[in-house]
Amino acid sequence: MILLSLAAVQLEAAPEQTETLTIEVRARRTRQALAECLARRCGTRDDAVATIRHAQTQFVAGDYPEARRTLLDALERNKAATGSDPRALSALWYALARVTLHNGDMDEYRRAALRAGSILARAGKLPAEERLRLAVELGAHASLLS
Repeated sequence: MILLSLAAVQLEAAPEQTETLTIEVRARRTRQALAECLARRCGTRDDAVATIRHAQTQFVAGDYPEARRTLLDALERNKAATGSDPRALSALWYALARVTLHNGDMDEYRRAALRAGSILARAGKLPAEERLRLAVELGAHASLLS
């Protein structure tokens, strides 16, 4: 009877261990993908994709400060890309807004969310449908932005 109880406890713990292992493997892969991207001096879009994937993995693992740091580093690397790839830069700012919202830093959330929107608005290259989607999305968070 005791052995069955111990076996049941071990079976219940197994999915959590598998989940942790999966997150650790994914974190290694996304970290490596980002490092390879940076080593080959990838463009803003590829950098943003690799960075957001890695920050997402860090976030899922509960490492919120490192997810924030990963995004801030990418924003620093790509700060001159406002004219060349505003969507990629805006995506980085939006990802930072999501991380900081979760962390409860409302000031940084407001700055990042507004920056994400303003970069796209100033780009002037957005189709009307995308501008509307952005306005609706930012409007949904308007109470958080004021």
